[in-house]
Amino acid sequence: MCFMCRKDLTSAKAQSCVAELYKLVCGHMKSLVFAHDTSRVLQTLMKLGSHEMKDAIFHELKGLVVSYPISLSVYI
Repeated sequence: MCFMCRKDLTSAKAQSCVAELYKLVCGHMKSLVFAHDTSRVLQTLMKLGSHEMKDAIFHELKGLVVSYPISLSVYI
């Protein structure tokens, strides 16, 4: 279970953890999105992040929308 999704975590603490996580991955998202385990970090940010964070993630990854399905075709 995601640390930030725990029920006993206060909303303020969860938001501060999300903000800290965003600062850590900002600028490195293109390398994180293709691995299964690290893509979960981005999924958590998309679920719990603010609207501005979600927009920033989208703008950083929008050039990869076409290359992602192509990279999956290697495994088919």
